Amino acid sequence: MAKKKKGKVIQMLSPENYIRQKARALPIYECVVNKDWEESGLADIIVARKHTNGNLTVGLFLADLKCLGIKNAHYRFNISQTEYCDLLFNAGETGEMIPIPYPLAHNIVFAGIEFADDYGFVPHQSFSVAQYILEEDTDDIELIEIGCGGEDGKPLYVRGPHEDNVRANQIIAQLEKNAGPGNYNFINELGVDNFDGGGFGDDEGEWGEDECVIFADRINEFLELLPKVDILQGAEEREHFLNLVDSIVEPFVEPEKADRLYGKLLSGFDKIEIVDEPFDEFIGIAPKIESDRDKITEQLDKVLNSSVENVKDLREGLERTMESIPGTPLLHFAELVLLHLEESSGFEDKVESYHKKFPGYPLIKIFWANLRHTKNRQQYSAESIFEEGTNKFFGERAKLHPVEIYQYIQFLALASMGEKNINCLDILSGAIEEIGIKEIFCQQIFSIIAIGKISFVLSLAEKMGKYQEEAGQS
Repeated sequence: MAKKKKGKVIQMLSPENYIRQKARALPIYECVVNKDWEESGLADIIVARKHTNGNLTVGLFLADLKCLGIKNAHYRFNISQTEYCDLLFNAGETGEMIPIPYPLAHNIVFAGIEFADDYGFVPHQSFSVAQYILEEDTDDIELIEIGCGGEDGKPLYVRGPHEDNVRANQIIAQLEKNAGPGNYNFINELGVDNFDGGGFGDDEGEWGEDECVIFADRINEFLELLPKVDILQGAEEREHFLNLVDSIVEPFVEPEKADRLYGKLLSGFDKIEIVDEPFDEFIGIAPKIESDRDKITEQLDKVLNSSVENVKDLREGLERTMESIPGTPLLHFAELVLLHLEESSGFEDKVESYHKKFPGYPLIKIFWANLRHTKNRQQYSAESIFEEGTNKFFGERAKLHPVEIYQYIQFLALASMGEKNINCLDILSGAIEEIGIKEIFCQQIFSIIAIGKISFVLSLAEKMGKYQEEAGQS
């Protein structure tokens, strides 16, 4: 977000950008860990830094020193001392928390990361931000020996309560590949012994028996609720449905791939300033060209807040403005928004025409790319769009308008939804707040993500039905 003061744009850092850029300058307030971390091999670490106003920014890290490294990471920004006490109280419910010096906390986290990295396990995706609450991992930090792995030094995977058969299969398959058969140990605390490295939703579409048992109840509940989605009463019921969808989808997210794409997406915004005021590159005019910016942006605001019922009136006003200020790319983009809203038969032709007329203008370029991707998904994948990053549309631009960010993220969401790419959909769910998308734009993107996840679950339900039908015939 940006504010204007004395003619200058001043960037207001989001919590995430503040943590990345400034958290390490804050003094360490306290570090704590669960008392039995060495015995259990599972360290629940909290590192707090103090602001000048007395508030705290806090990093929370769950380190599995036996195998997986940083299983979870979170951060809380600029919270009060009361909120911090509540956080400590909740953390202490699972075991006594004790204070430790910062170097020990640091060494526990990075020892877990280093050990897990040898076997291809990467930190939880929120570590990409939370790591900046820790000091940089350099020789300046006292080196402390931290034991990792099981008693024999081999990776010891202890299946956790939130890891169903699908996720456990993925972990064991990775250990088979990177450690080698016989070079790791496994404890299944849930008492389910059938792990075959495949099963539910694998490439061959075959399901293992346990996976069907685990997912059947949730998928059946999903199928029962889906027809009622439009009439679900209250926020709690809607939230329950979406949480149900997420619980079905989560095991199919590939952590390593998702983390890489997540980092790729966020890195594109690291040096970009979000500016609310209309500027030349956003409007599509050359510097110093005289143009009625207020009239242009007024038309855009009306279009972006339009509905099907008032399209005709808006079109007339927009056409008058386009006649008085000809050749303005932003106004042509506004026209495309209206054509799309009213599902005009001439929409595709206009997109092609305006893309030829303004080939380098990002907002029209995004419309055109979305149209091409919708018609021919084989041309490029959603993941390839993430890989290319913001440069694909914005080049080396140093600042973007919120409308540009919204259109870009919406394009990523639509591409991911069309492919039912659960890695990309999951990434966007977590990145929207971090990127700093305006609240008025968020709902549309969240709806696209939800539709993509629902489509994915429907495809799983279809597989489950086929499996059950085949099982009944055998």
